[in-house]
Amino acid sequence: MKDVVAITGVKQPTLQQWLRDSFIIPSTKAEGTGSRNLFDFSNLCEILLFKKLIDNGISRELASYQIKVMPPMSLFEDVPSDSIFIVTYLNLSSGKVGSAWHSTENIKENPHTVTNLLDDQIKEWVSKGFDIISLYSLNKIIEDVKKGIALLNKS
Repeated sequence: MKDVVAITGVKQPTLQQWLRDSFIIPSTKAEGTGSRNLFDFSNLCEILLFKKLIDNGISRELASYQIKVMPPMSLFEDVPSDSIFIVTYLNLSSGKVGSAWHSTENIKENPHTVTNLLDDQIKEWVSKGFDIISLYSLNKIIEDVKKGIALLNKS
């Protein structure tokens, strides 16, 4: 658990609460006294993404749902920078929230550029009254986890 804390920057009590509430699911769940949860590369990325989403006003339930419906982050590990992103949105008055993830690999057939696709989607959400729209590069999260692992391996 200390390594996960060191790599992600999430405090241990917070991580333990997320695990208890099943917002984060380790690759191998501890079973019984003396066993440990084991976290793989995808889990580390998911923890960091979860933290970023809730730090920016997305509910833990929505952030957890978004992570659970995404493919494993390890699939994106070698995808070129800035080609994977997640968009989240929130309507402050109604409390309605949502999010979507995109990869340029998934939308190559689309005649729109990624920017046009995002612009169209954001315009649609704004027209529906959403107040907060956030955009995150998943590649940045992957890079941050790789840096954290490298620093941990040096010590």
